[in-house]
Amino acid sequence: MNEHGEPLSFDGVACGDSRAALTWQAKVLAEADAAAIDGAAIVRNAEKFISDYVALPAYTALPLAIWAMATHGYEAFDAFPYLAVTSPTPRCGKTRLLEVLGLLVKAQQQTANISEAALFRCIEKFRPTLLLDEAETLRGKGERAEWLRGLVNAGNRSSASVIRCVGRDHDPVSFSVYCPKVIACIGAAPETISDRAIVIAMQRRRSSEKIERFIFRDAKAAGEKLAECMQSWLTARTEQIAAAYAQTDLSFLGDRDAEAWQPLFAVLAVADPERVPELADCARALCGAKAAETEDDSLAQRLLSDLQAIWPADTTHLPTADLLARLRAVEDSPWAGEVELTPRRLARMLRPFGIQPRQVRDGGRTIKGYTLAELRPAYDRYLASGCLGNETAKQSA
Repeated sequence: MNEHGEPLSFDGVACGDSRAALTWQAKVLAEADAAAIDGAAIVRNAEKFISDYVALPAYTALPLAIWAMATHGYEAFDAFPYLAVTSPTPRCGKTRLLEVLGLLVKAQQQTANISEAALFRCIEKFRPTLLLDEAETLRGKGERAEWLRGLVNAGNRSSASVIRCVGRDHDPVSFSVYCPKVIACIGAAPETISDRAIVIAMQRRRSSEKIERFIFRDAKAAGEKLAECMQSWLTARTEQIAAAYAQTDLSFLGDRDAEAWQPLFAVLAVADPERVPELADCARALCGAKAAETEDDSLAQRLLSDLQAIWPADTTHLPTADLLARLRAVEDSPWAGEVELTPRRLARMLRPFGIQPRQVRDGGRTIKGYTLAELRPAYDRYLASGCLGNETAKQSA
């Protein structure tokens, strides 16, 4: 609150002179009683602080602001989501987003070329927010990529730890690897990481998108003071957030995504409950985009999706040759050239889903083919829609 009892807000700051604006922000925040600032104002201020410097994709400003805020109390949650910041090419704003978030989060720690031993000891000692830039090594095949992937895959849960032998007697010691992590890379993050993450898919800024010039010394004062406000607010409301966390029901999301988003909804439910529906819209949009990208990256799942799309209405079975011809005709599919889809390979790709070729009737003859009854359980289990999601499939049910 300011001296007149009004919530602090950066909403009225002019966007002309970046240095003047940030000096004003730092001055106002420095004079404020951090514990008295209300949560809704902190969220709005964090959104503006991030958006001033980064051209953000749609639906990401609010989740980013609350995620940064929630890092100051992450230990109260059973699991805490990663941020996976991706881009198709360099110069899309990933590093700048990490720099800006680094001023807001709890105990930021950048980890370029850090060793395995140093990394888990750093987490155990400092309980930081890790900023992993240029994390393309996570997709590599070397030893460092393997241990880093393993550590990151486990480190979103409060119980996550690694055991290492320490000292002359080689005593086994457990080191916690649980902490907030921002993972930035060109291209999609590994699926095991994106499953545990809120994915922020950055794009190169258009000339029409205006942002403030990032001058670190100016941004640092306002950002760190805002971080102090976040920490003070979280500390004073631990019990309310814990109660909101226990009661949060995100049934509109899948289990893994619901677990990731639950801390953000708990914090916002206490800070500004009127904006919870807005956060739900963000969650739906970002989780839907992530599911679509994951589906495209999985060739076997793409095959299931295409089978669902091309299956003709009122047809219970198809001969293998007919099925292959229909798949090769799918626009922009890999089946016509990139992947040599033979009857043998089709059977091999479908076998892990419990689907096998059967003897089916085709006119007056019996030949190898596939049945809709055997495909349906795989659609239910593995496709993002969760069921027969296209009109053709619905008509054939």
